[in-house]
Amino acid sequence: MDTRHLVAPAYREAAAVIPVFDMDTQSVEQIRAELLHAYEQAYGSPDDVPKQEVFIERGGDAPIRALLYRPEQHAARGAILHIHGGGWIAGSPDMFAALCAEIAKRHGVVVLSVDYRLVPEAAGDAALDDCFEALMWLRAHAARLGFGADRISVMGDSAGGNLSAATALRARDAGISLKSQLLIYPAFDDRTGGPNAPVENPFAGEFVLTPKYTRQLWNARLAKVAPENLPYLAPARAEHLAGLAPAFIAMGSLDILIDEALDYAGRLIRSGVPTELHVYDGVFHGFDLVPGPETEAFKADLARAIEKALA
Repeated sequence: MDTRHLVAPAYREAAAVIPVFDMDTQSVEQIRAELLHAYEQAYGSPDDVPKQEVFIERGGDAPIRALLYRPEQHAARGAILHIHGGGWIAGSPDMFAALCAEIAKRHGVVVLSVDYRLVPEAAGDAALDDCFEALMWLRAHAARLGFGADRISVMGDSAGGNLSAATALRARDAGISLKSQLLIYPAFDDRTGGPNAPVENPFAGEFVLTPKYTRQLWNARLAKVAPENLPYLAPARAEHLAGLAPAFIAMGSLDILIDEALDYAGRLIRSGVPTELHVYDGVFHGFDLVPGPETEAFKADLARAIEKALA
């Protein structure tokens, strides 16, 4: 596969040097370190960003760490539960400190970024449990933090987009209303990249997130998971999508996840869920870490989606 000619001009230099991860040749620790380095290059050191560390208690288990960002004004317009990416094996809320602080300031919202458990140290469904606990914490503390408990959105990229969609599904099934689900190149389908993938796209998956690495990540995540939990962990497997929060989905045309995003967006629309799907031509997974016109367009679209949820 050679799709370099399809890469948008501003992203070609990055495409030529951007690392391709492989769990056969790299340890989890190496992947975590490389991802941290990439985000520090894009967003700067998290130590430079003011934030509050909170710990969410849960019965019998270690508390869940999260980072809290508050707007300058006392009364917040709402809240966002932010869920970081990293393929469920890597990443942390610290990597997104600058982004979360900017969203809190620009939109006048509380942002809670959750430090969920990773695989392989924890089972693949532990991350979703942690995210849902963080959502419950936000709801319980809404009055103290200055917003209504019915004014919470979920937002995440990649694995965090997957967990955001899954949190939205679980919230719906628990009778909890969300304002929106803001899904940035999310993973929906555990079959992608394998022989049972619903679609085989020869023009997607050369950069960053390859078919091989996609399979490695899903295999690692699902290794200790009971089959009955699959519809939450892989939202493409959920039978019914009606009643979900309005969705914003952003995807690059060269991302291996593009076809499952197209399918999920179509199912949402056919289920009566207000849905925005934005496809940015010539860019790959994680494109928003690279400066360029598609990145600027995405940032503007995301800002409009956040404002739409707050209106």
